[in-house]
Amino acid sequence: MAPKPVLFIGGSGLVGRAAAHAFSALRPGTPILIAGRNLARARQVASRIPYASAVRVDLSERNIEVPGPLGAIVLSAPDHALNALRFAQRCGVPYATVTPWLTEASMEAVAASHRPGLPVLLASHWWAGAATMLTLQAASLFTTVASARIVAIVDDEDAAGPATDADMGRSAGVPAFALHDGQRAWLSGADAQSTLITADGRVLETEAYSLIDIASLSAALGAPNIRFDLATGESTSRRRCGALAAELVVEIEGEMACGKARSRSILEYPGGQANFTGLSLAILLTHFLPEMRSAPSGLQLPETVVSADVFLGQLERAGTQIAHNLGDMAGDSRR
Repeated sequence: MAPKPVLFIGGSGLVGRAAAHAFSALRPGTPILIAGRNLARARQVASRIPYASAVRVDLSERNIEVPGPLGAIVLSAPDHALNALRFAQRCGVPYATVTPWLTEASMEAVAASHRPGLPVLLASHWWAGAATMLTLQAASLFTTVASARIVAIVDDEDAAGPATDADMGRSAGVPAFALHDGQRAWLSGADAQSTLITADGRVLETEAYSLIDIASLSAALGAPNIRFDLATGESTSRRRCGALAAELVVEIEGEMACGKARSRSILEYPGGQANFTGLSLAILLTHFLPEMRSAPSGLQLPETVVSADVFLGQLERAGTQIAHNLGDMAGDSRR
């Protein structure tokens, strides 16, 4: 039986088109529908993707209509009314999104619980789960994790689309969520500020950020201290005269069989954050959609649909560089 098309709402945006391109490469032959308010722009994107065509979808319309049966709906555009999720529920098809922030995601979670048999993938983690997956892989070396700090470095020449700019604007001035000594904490002012020493020895200013990654990592690791920081500056790759890169640094402290230890993990993806988010989302989709395997029912997260090792292995095959460095609490490190 031929697969039904996957509808990418927001597919003409930076993240949406990157996800559609990557998904097409990972699952060749699967029909794709690029959807957006601007049909001409959607057609332009679809013309560059095998087995893709374009449809007009306006998320401000409560009753979305798309002709023909669908295999799944993927959302990468702002949808504050949840019209895309309601459309997926009317169609009875799996739904995946990368859009809601931590403080907004309760709407999707509650809506999903009202249709427990319908698979819903909430992947609005940083870079569609890449930060959580890197942290989980690094934490697997520990018997107990006391603290995990994730820092995302966004190159200051990395273009962001209007949807991303709007999302970042909504978070401006809002205290950042973290876990401190096992309790929920909201950081602001000096408490939200910190620094990071990069792989090439620079010091970057960072600021705490509220993300679903913190909730995922709390559930998976049980660590009493978890924090996500964001830094903007020249990526290490571009500083080496290479391509600008999406960059992650994960610092973990805890217990290993040999005693107290720490690790520092670094991930670099050449190509920027929109392309990286799109690739990560496409990888998740190949494990989430029922055409690929028996899809889990109900609300799912990146770490519940695929293991960190499998996910990161696919990222590495796509050009991502990952390194884990271990050391004792005195600071000695080894590869």
